[in-house]
Amino acid sequence: MASTKNRNGSKISVPAGIAELLSAISPRRSPALSANLHRWMRSHGREGDSVYRLEAGGKLARIYGAGTLFLGQPYPVYAGDTDFSGVLLMAVLCNGTSATRVCLAGLSPSLVEVAGFWDRYKTVGRCAIDENHSIGFRDDAHRFEVKDGQQICTWCAELVPTRSS
Repeated sequence: MASTKNRNGSKISVPAGIAELLSAISPRRSPALSANLHRWMRSHGREGDSVYRLEAGGKLARIYGAGTLFLGQPYPVYAGDTDFSGVLLMAVLCNGTSATRVCLAGLSPSLVEVAGFWDRYKTVGRCAIDENHSIGFRDDAHRFEVKDGQQICTWCAELVPTRSS
């Protein structure tokens, strides 16, 4: 077990594989990184957790919607197990540590891992989740700036079509 410090400076134990990721996604590094995602990974994260996208036509696509993102990993308890241990990524972003990891029975075949998610997230933060710049995050007032008449995302440096308020 490795350790990391929480907000008040107390050390807490985390699995060794998570400690390196936690350091890389600390919101102290950039305002683009989610404090709620960092706290959730510190409290509930497991080595091997990644982000998965729900495919269209899958058994739960009618409920959650195709393209919905989940955080977790397949849960192979026995041969042929298709369960997924995780949580809706948006629940983590909105609710932090109160978002609960659950076993989603039979979900794994409907999920596709978002390749390179953590590497991209370390670089552009929540823009890895919101590539179209269409989600209204709590700190949007600082996310965009206008230069030479063009709106630019301060997190990923992309030009963004001007959004109407």
